[in-house]
Amino acid sequence: MMYNSNISLFIYMKYNVLADYIQSLIKPLPNRYSRGLYTMRILPDPTLDDDGVKRYWRVHKKFPNDFASAISRMLPKDVDFISYDHLANKLTLFKK
Repeated sequence: MMYNSNISLFIYMKYNVLADYIQSLIKPLPNRYSRGLYTMRILPDPTLDDDGVKRYWRVHKKFPNDFASAISRMLPKDVDFISYDHLANKLTLFKK
Protein backbone atom coordinates (compact mmCIF):
# COMPACT_ATOMS: atom_id res chain seq x y z
CA MET A 1 0.00 0.00 0.00
CA MET A 2 1.34 3.38 -0.93
CA TYR A 3 0.84 6.24 1.45
CA ASN A 4 2.10 9.73 1.93
CA SER A 5 4.78 9.77 4.61
CA ASN A 6 3.44 13.10 5.88
CA ILE A 7 0.10 11.53 6.71
CA SER A 8 -0.27 9.30 9.73
CA LEU A 9 -0.52 5.58 9.03
CA PHE A 10 -3.44 5.49 11.47
CA ILE A 11 -5.91 6.67 8.83
CA TYR A 12 -5.15 3.60 6.71
CA MET A 13 -5.90 1.17 9.53
CA LYS A 14 -9.51 0.14 10.01
CA TYR A 15 -10.66 0.82 13.53
CA ASN A 16 -13.40 -1.52 14.73
CA VAL A 17 -15.38 0.21 17.47
CA LEU A 18 -17.72 -2.75 17.86
CA ALA A 19 -14.83 -5.18 18.44
CA ASP A 20 -13.47 -2.87 21.14
CA TYR A 21 -16.89 -2.80 22.82
CA ILE A 22 -17.18 -6.60 22.59
CA GLN A 23 -13.80 -6.97 24.31
CA SER A 24 -15.27 -5.26 27.36
CA LEU A 25 -18.03 -7.90 27.50
CA ILE A 26 -15.78 -10.98 27.23
CA LYS A 27 -14.32 -12.72 30.26
CA PRO A 28 -10.51 -12.32 30.22
CA LEU A 29 -8.86 -15.31 28.61
CA PRO A 30 -6.79 -17.57 30.86
CA ASN A 31 -3.03 -17.42 30.48
CA ARG A 32 -1.74 -20.90 29.62
CA TYR A 33 1.95 -21.41 30.24
CA SER A 34 2.51 -24.66 28.33
CA ARG A 35 2.74 -24.96 24.57
CA GLY A 36 0.15 -26.68 22.47
CA LEU A 37 -3.34 -26.62 21.06
CA TYR A 38 -6.22 -25.49 23.28
CA THR A 39 -9.98 -25.38 22.84
CA MET A 40 -12.08 -23.25 25.17
CA ARG A 41 -15.47 -21.64 25.46
CA ILE A 42 -15.79 -17.88 25.45
CA LEU A 43 -17.90 -16.58 28.34
CA PRO A 44 -19.25 -13.20 29.44
CA ASP A 45 -17.23 -11.21 31.93
CA PRO A 46 -18.37 -12.22 35.44
CA THR A 47 -18.51 -8.56 36.51
CA LEU A 48 -21.39 -7.84 34.09
CA ASP A 49 -24.88 -7.32 35.41
CA ASP A 50 -27.92 -9.07 33.87
CA ASP A 51 -28.27 -6.38 31.21
CA GLY A 52 -24.58 -6.73 30.32
CA VAL A 53 -24.91 -10.49 29.91
CA LYS A 54 -27.90 -9.94 27.61
CA ARG A 55 -25.84 -7.49 25.55
CA TYR A 56 -23.01 -10.07 25.39
CA TRP A 57 -25.27 -12.76 23.94
CA ARG A 58 -26.94 -10.26 21.60
CA VAL A 59 -23.64 -9.20 20.01
CA HIS A 60 -22.50 -12.85 20.00
CA LYS A 61 -25.56 -13.73 17.93
CA LYS A 62 -25.73 -10.69 15.63
CA PHE A 63 -22.05 -9.90 14.96
CA PRO A 64 -20.03 -13.15 14.73
CA ASN A 65 -17.20 -11.61 12.67
CA ASP A 66 -16.72 -8.71 15.06
CA PHE A 67 -16.91 -11.14 17.97
CA ALA A 68 -14.08 -13.24 16.48
CA SER A 69 -12.10 -10.05 15.81
CA ALA A 70 -12.48 -9.00 19.44
CA ILE A 71 -11.24 -12.39 20.61
CA SER A 72 -8.20 -12.29 18.35
CA ARG A 73 -7.30 -8.81 19.66
CA MET A 74 -7.32 -10.15 23.23
CA LEU A 75 -4.73 -12.86 22.57
CA PRO A 76 -1.11 -12.53 23.68
CA LYS A 77 1.56 -12.29 20.96
CA ASP A 78 2.71 -15.89 21.46
CA VAL A 79 -0.77 -17.36 20.88
CA ASP A 80 -2.16 -18.03 17.39
CA PHE A 81 -5.88 -17.79 16.66
CA ILE A 82 -6.73 -21.05 14.85
CA SER A 83 -10.52 -20.94 14.65
CA TYR A 84 -13.69 -19.84 16.37
CA ASP A 85 -16.86 -21.91 15.99
CA HIS A 86 -19.58 -19.34 16.56
CA LEU A 87 -22.44 -21.83 16.82
CA ALA A 88 -20.67 -24.06 19.37
CA ASN A 89 -18.92 -21.07 21.01
CA LYS A 90 -15.54 -22.87 20.86
CA LEU A 91 -12.25 -21.11 20.36
CA THR A 92 -9.21 -23.06 19.18
CA LEU A 93 -5.79 -21.59 19.96
CA PHE A 94 -2.19 -22.64 19.57
CA LYS A 95 0.47 -21.42 22.00
CA LYS A 96 3.95 -21.35 20.49
